[in-house]
Amino acid sequence: MPPAIDTDGTDGSGSSSPAPEMIFLGNTRVQVSKSCFRRLNRTRMTLFAQELAVLLFGRDVLASSSLTGKSALGTPKDQLDPEKLSALVGMYF
Repeated sequence: MPPAIDTDGTDGSGSSSPAPEMIFLGNTRVQVSKSCFRRLNRTRMTLFAQELAVLLFGRDVLASSSLTGKSALGTPKDQLDPEKLSALVGMYF
């Protein structure tokens, strides 16, 4: 199996606190904290998807990125990480 993609962007080295328990999302290499995943709102799927997107990408990345890397005005934006996007979509299918 390929190495896991940690959603916080660190490799876990140099930390004095114990690493949180991580879970894989679907059949991807993307991992999130098990405790954070359990706290996601499951009353409506739209809220769950929004909160999962924030957990995977962070608010700053979501605000400055798009699915394709283009904006409606034609100006370039960063494209969302395809592996994380696949994990998000995979939670529904």
